[in-house]
Amino acid sequence: SATSAETLTVETGTLPQGGLCIVQDVNNTNPLNEYSLMCAFWDDQDSLEFNALIPINGVQTKLNSTSYQSDVRKLVGTAPFGQVTIYVLVRYKLWPTAIACAALRDIRFKTLEEIIQSSNDTAAAAQMVVDSLSNLELAGSSAVAAVYADSALQMAAKGYIDEAQATALISDGANKFLAGAQ
Repeated sequence: SATSAETLTVETGTLPQGGLCIVQDVNNTNPLNEYSLMCAFWDDQDSLEFNALIPINGVQTKLNSTSYQSDVRKLVGTAPFGQVTIYVLVRYKLWPTAIACAALRDIRFKTLEEIIQSSNDTAAAAQMVVDSLSNLELAGSSAVAAVYADSALQMAAKGYIDEAQATALISDGANKFLAGAQ
């Protein structure tokens, strides 16, 4: 006896492709300053939206924690210290579950040591970094908060600030973050 079955055909869309993404002006962007991404040449770019993941302290943190952006120039982050790989996430507005990933490998921001050692006065340079941290706008941005906490921990680990200062900075940063998230 023969068994018959109906044939089912399934079609899937393609992932966004053909594009290029960069960190704008990375060589002149100091840690704790804003940087932005630029993407071009993606097939059907007007129907795409973008986000990015940046590793901070081993955790992949969304650059824009609230949503994807149609205009990639709105993906603005706070530069961390040192070398990172940024993963740009690209998806179609109409099919948001299919996501392409473009890895921007070995993006090199200045290290904490480079910033501190570029000054003749190490204590003044360290205070400048602390002041920069204190002035960061954290308002609910998990990526900025992660850079903030990581920077305070690096400062303490390198001996530029003591543990009490690091704890105070992180506590202040957490309060700013939570106040902005409400």
